[in-house]
Amino acid sequence: MSHETDRIVISGASGGAAPRLEINELFKPENIKQYSLYIQAFAAFQKEIQDKPKSYFQVAGIHGLPAKAWDGAGSNQQAKGSQWPGYCFHSSTLFPTWHRPYIALFEQILNQHAVEIAKKYTTDTAAWAKAAQDLRAPYWDWAENIVPPSQVISDKRVKIAVAPHGTVQDFDNPLLRFTFHPLDKNYKFSDGAAVWKSTVRHPTKTTAPFNPDEAGNVNRLKETLKNSQISVRDKVNAMLFFAKTWPEFSNNHQNADGTIANSIEGVHNDIHNLIGGINPNNDVGGHMTDPSVAAFDPLFWLHHTNSQMNPDQWVTPDVTRRGTWSTAAGASLDESTALQPFSMSKTAYWPSSETRDVSRFNYYYIFATTEKGTISSLSSAEADSTQTSNDDLVAAILKKYHVRLSDKLISLSKSVPTHSHVDSQSPLPAETPGYIDWTVRVRVEKYAVNGSFLVLVFLGPVPTDPNDWLLSKSYVGSHAIFSRTAASIESCENCSDQRDSSIVVEGFVQLTSAFQEHEDFPTELGAESLQPDVVVPYLEKNLSWRVLGNKHVADIPSLEVGVFYAPITRPIGSNRPIQGTPVEAKLNLPVGGVQWE
Repeated sequence: MSHETDRIVISGASGGAAPRLEINELFKPENIKQYSLYIQAFAAFQKEIQDKPKSYFQVAGIHGLPAKAWDGAGSNQQAKGSQWPGYCFHSSTLFPTWHRPYIALFEQILNQHAVEIAKKYTTDTAAWAKAAQDLRAPYWDWAENIVPPSQVISDKRVKIAVAPHGTVQDFDNPLLRFTFHPLDKNYKFSDGAAVWKSTVRHPTKTTAPFNPDEAGNVNRLKETLKNSQISVRDKVNAMLFFAKTWPEFSNNHQNADGTIANSIEGVHNDIHNLIGGINPNNDVGGHMTDPSVAAFDPLFWLHHTNSQMNPDQWVTPDVTRRGTWSTAAGASLDESTALQPFSMSKTAYWPSSETRDVSRFNYYYIFATTEKGTISSLSSAEADSTQTSNDDLVAAILKKYHVRLSDKLISLSKSVPTHSHVDSQSPLPAETPGYIDWTVRVRVEKYAVNGSFLVLVFLGPVPTDPNDWLLSKSYVGSHAIFSRTAASIESCENCSDQRDSSIVVEGFVQLTSAFQEHEDFPTELGAESLQPDVVVPYLEKNLSWRVLGNKHVADIPSLEVGVFYAPITRPIGSNRPIQGTPVEAKLNLPVGGVQWE
């Protein structure tokens, strides 16, 4: 039988368009049927024999290891004797679009399991069938509530309604971890992943013997996430407000457009490293910190389903140097590039241009309900390709994530006068209502450290013990670098190319809301207090940064940290504040910032 006949066509879940629910919404009592089906379907998915293409193991393996072709895609383009170059498009303009059919594939198989499980119920059969038909992969909205519910990160067993009569019983929780069956040395897993028989978050040890109930530190996971909530929300807020071009929005490659805002990939990287756990005492973090094995963790799917909630997608040209498993070296990347291994039909792969309309995959997100009706991701399906969304959709998303600091400062500002400052330029024109926003920009080589790492920003004293950095009161936020270790990088051609070419990635940590929390900020937060002649002296006494990696807390030669400020104004009648031209502040600080005793 030919590959064209065998191809797994990705069309999303069956039964027409239905909403993806936020995970906390799915767990509500009124959604007990969908929640029960979701848990059982996830468990059935995980139990599939690992050599089947539609098994959880094989689908998760598309993202990295065990370095095998999926559904026959790309194998005819591999040079004889060459290594597996992977399907990876990280740090590329195709990062968001490649993951869209990937999540749709996961959702499609999950839905198929749910439909079969629903047939086992003998009471209220029509309602169970409808619940299965409408089940979509839920998302974890980390910008709104960064600590997942206990049913995701700590409960060993959960209560669900089981067949045949819908009786509520305890059920082993498939969201807590995935257990390999088996963990085979031929998978080429390295470091801790070669020992851990199940996925681990915030590992406590990286050597045998392995006990899944003792391998991870869930309390540290929760506290680490909780201390990053404001920073993550600020990043999403700035990204949705200020990212103007697709390269800026789509990926964390250093850009020359001058906008001070994170990409969706940059924020996504933060979540990966915060979930997996970067530990200066261990050689490696948990599975979520390593792109080659991250997708085996059940949280990967909740995380990426949320990352797909951006209003719209469009693609501008890029280029791949050494290529991937399915994309030739030196090939142009654009909206027509095949997003292998994801088939749109028996003869064609999905291109980015066909992924914009999410109704093609039979799902949507509900952002808000207003007097005009429901505002969802379907609202922007026909949006013009030069904009992210229509005004109603943007307004709904910004209201959802906005920390209201911008509104507060704009409402406080009157006619802000020109102030003298270090650059003798006025970032905010006289007689303009608005305020000045402050941000740290981080640039660093992606493969400067062995594996993933974080560049942490602090306002105030930095603890002497690196284990306390992410939990400290002075911690403001981080720029996350999500990269493979030396042991796994050769199975990813895109990654190897980025390492060999010393690719520089960039990210941003917003400072303005952190000033509000810092007791040593000189005055009450307002438009006047954010002028450079106030903020620069304050930063020279309080700003620090540190590198945190697995077994690594030293400085990195390629690391560049700068502070930028830009005027923020909002035209009357507009939902979207406007960021003016950023100016780099001239700070007198040593490497690492203020050196605390």
